[in-house]
Amino acid sequence: HMAAKARREFKGLWIPREIWETPQLNVVEKTFFGEIFALDGEDGCFASNEHFCEMFGVSDRQIQNYIKKLKDLALITVEVDKHKDRRTIRAAGRYRHVSTTEVNNLNFMRHELAKKMKGEVDN
Repeated sequence: HMAAKARREFKGLWIPREIWETPQLNVVEKTFFGEIFALDGEDGCFASNEHFCEMFGVSDRQIQNYIKKLKDLALITVEVDKHKDRRTIRAAGRYRHVSTTEVNNLNFMRHELAKKMKGEVDN
């Protein structure tokens, strides 16, 4: 039930303009980045190669090549946790997911800076 509901609510895939216009990537690689970007939430993308193989209709080897290429272009980062037998893929650079904690920390720092600046103006 859950998977069908999630699929129904899926509205499409967003590929950032800079990725779409990257000449080093073919259309499938650009779409592959879009899928990783869509799945990269608070904890990163945990999708298996099997998931990507089914979605893109290509071999495991081809998925490995896509991952390597995006990694080499510094568009994604890949962490492997051998203890949990899990891989985490994240969009990198300007496309990385910013966690709620990071946003809250930045807001706090901004608030503190504003208070300091206001104090300097008052004195």
